[in-house]
Amino acid sequence: MYRKPEMTVWASVITGLDICQHSNTPLASLGEFLKKLCINGWHLADVQTVERCVLELLRFKREREISDRKERTACSPPNQSSCSNPRPVSVTIPVNMPRTAMK
Repeated sequence: MYRKPEMTVWASVITGLDICQHSNTPLASLGEFLKKLCINGWHLADVQTVERCVLELLRFKREREISDRKERTACSPPNQSSCSNPRPVSVTIPVNMPRTAMK
């Protein structure tokens, strides 16, 4: 059994990742995809590489989504409807600013 070229393995990683991302059961879908690679005569080492890479990318994506959610929650504006007396913001804009300062 021959090993697959690197680009073929990476193409399968992308395909496997896509299948997992569009599935309600990503790990089961990955298992089915890997089984198809074995049935198609893929070398076990290549199948394991695809599996390892897809799992790593799924984990990275999941961690990133969790991190993004935390950042959005931490940076979200306060609930203004609970503010009984909101303060107006005043901004002073100089009218006679020299032209050199505007460049």
